[in-house]
Amino acid sequence: MKHEIKIPTGCSVKFSIENGMAITEIEGCGTIKLGENQVDEPKFKENDILTCEMDGNKWVAIFKDKIDNFSFNAKVVYVCDTNDINKNDWASCGRTCRIANDSEKQLLFDKLKEKCLMFDGQNVVRWRADVNKDYFYTTNSAEIINAIDNRCMSSNLRYSIGNYFPTKEMAEEFQKKYIELLNNFHKNL
Repeated sequence: MKHEIKIPTGCSVKFSIENGMAITEIEGCGTIKLGENQVDEPKFKENDILTCEMDGNKWVAIFKDKIDNFSFNAKVVYVCDTNDINKNDWASCGRTCRIANDSEKQLLFDKLKEKCLMFDGQNVVRWRADVNKDYFYTTNSAEIINAIDNRCMSSNLRYSIGNYFPTKEMAEEFQKKYIELLNNFHKNL
């Protein structure tokens, strides 16, 4: 008997034989038992990073919990086609939904960082550099400074008020808005 199985991109495959039956495990895609044409639905757990392509649209999401057989709540969804990041959203989980591969996970992490967000393994939170790593901030004289976050009082304060950025370009965007806000405030006194 010969069966052809289309393996979704990024899935890993493991073969075994149980009770005279060929078992094909496709990571993130469930179990396919040849000869029975039975496909077990994937069982995703909280914080799994999933991806799906449906009707030409692709997304990467962090699973929170199941809504029904067709959709789930997500901690965050990145919609590749529109470049949108949506926190506490939902996503459809059609047959092509699977665990994201490393490059798809990295795509999500990079897009989160662009929005000053990160996934800490449990929650989507505002981005913060690892200890002794770089970040950028704007001084009270509107100068952009590159600093090392050693969790000192200054870094903690900058982080807590939001004057804390992963890139110089983001700090420059903030700088422009900060100066504009100050100028408008004084014009309208």
